[in-house]
Amino acid sequence: GCHIALDRQVEKVVLDSVRRQLRITTRSLVAELQQLRAQLGKVDLTTFLAEAGVELEDIYKDSVGGWTALQRRAGIELAPAASDEGNIGKRVRMLLHLDDSERLTLLSRLASDEVTMGLLDIRQRRVATMVLAALFGESEVLEDLDEAAVRLQQHPALRSELGELAALLDDRAQHLPTTLSDLPEVPLQIHATYKRNEIAEAFGFAGVTWREGVRHEKETNSDLLLVTLNKSDKHYTPTTMYRDYVISRDRFHWESQSGTSQRSKTGRRYLGRASRPMLFVRFERDDPYLFIGQGDLESAHGDRPIAITWKLRTPLPEDVFQAARRVAG
Repeated sequence: GCHIALDRQVEKVVLDSVRRQLRITTRSLVAELQQLRAQLGKVDLTTFLAEAGVELEDIYKDSVGGWTALQRRAGIELAPAASDEGNIGKRVRMLLHLDDSERLTLLSRLASDEVTMGLLDIRQRRVATMVLAALFGESEVLEDLDEAAVRLQQHPALRSELGELAALLDDRAQHLPTTLSDLPEVPLQIHATYKRNEIAEAFGFAGVTWREGVRHEKETNSDLLLVTLNKSDKHYTPTTMYRDYVISRDRFHWESQSGTSQRSKTGRRYLGRASRPMLFVRFERDDPYLFIGQGDLESAHGDRPIAITWKLRTPLPEDVFQAARRVAG
């Protein structure tokens, strides 16, 4: 009759520890799939995860290579494989963070039929770039988006896998993202998660080197502010250990880069409300970013860095707020 409730970070640590103890291997997954096939006949990805008691991340380890690769190892008859199926299959793990309707709908369409890129508007093409770049690499997709879509059609087994995956990811999404309404060509949804390259692809500057945690995107006059909450001196220098933390569900404390003064061009833009501050937050360095939407200047003080409190237009989900509070201590 007991129930243990763990926050997101603790749950991850505990589950990772349990999985290490269980020693989930490719061989054990293959054996489990073969046994289930013998008992149930056809086994789809959802059934396998439930019956085997494993997570999607276990299927998409490099050593396994994804659902299609696992089925082939188990001797299941699938559509013939093209020569690059293995490489693309291993990259499917790059999609596991998808949790918004636009990318998941596009993924389902790519899995079920041929999508003509020439019929898509700018927003839809950017969504397609985000999805296909994960599978084929950004440079190849930026060179020829249409060719990437055609290449995917040559992989019926992988397309079937992507269709199953899209449904699973939609089912496990933790939040209900909302559309960024005032930038119609930017396919970002508030409270969905994105990797850095996907943010660039959404704003239309994909392929540009971008390593800093801030960027002024001139076309939309947006200041993109990327924040890691749980900073470690292993990865951050004393001058980049910025004090970024949640104050409440709709207020966020943020510090500018250490060289930014209130009189600088960047500082005047922040303090003069002359741009759109867009905030992206992650807990750990390897996590994707949660887009928490646009902030409005509430207060600012100090110099080099400037300490700013942003008033969020969309309150944080309660679970994110509680987890962020625990990180802040």
